[in-house]
Amino acid sequence: MPRYELRMNGVLYNIDELYIDRKEIDDFVWNFTVQCNSCNEVALKPLIFTFHDKIELLKGAFTHAQYKCKFCSRTSDLLVIDSEKSWRFRDGNGMQKFGEIECRGLIPLKWEPGNGLSAKGISGFQFNEIEFENNEFYAYDEKENHDVSITEFETEFRKIK
Repeated sequence: MPRYELRMNGVLYNIDELYIDRKEIDDFVWNFTVQCNSCNEVALKPLIFTFHDKIELLKGAFTHAQYKCKFCSRTSDLLVIDSEKSWRFRDGNGMQKFGEIECRGLIPLKWEPGNGLSAKGISGFQFNEIEFENNEFYAYDEKENHDVSITEFETEFRKIK
């Protein structure tokens, strides 16, 4: 089954890292725009799900989301691969791996972070359930009394398998 890296980039100002809290990951809402790998039709609605959403497949396997193409009627699925090393982003040079997904019969096009991402300021101050507006986040670190921001936020997928 093809695997894709979810990669991200952004400018972190007075923020040490952007992450999905390990204690909250089961409730994190995933939001993917996908394309059918069979007929190349782009889904009209995004796939929205959490880790709690599990659809049983054959032989005890499961997936997090299924998509039935409106054009060719093919059913495809998407599985978010969880690991302790995933779901953390630190400011760096260019795109960095944030996590991985497995796709059967579809191609991921876009990921919308929505609410649920957390950020840690350089002072250690926590920002929970941050919201991006026009791919930017602005807040105030009350511990150190200075502005924090994430700008030029972007994501992409890279096929790895």
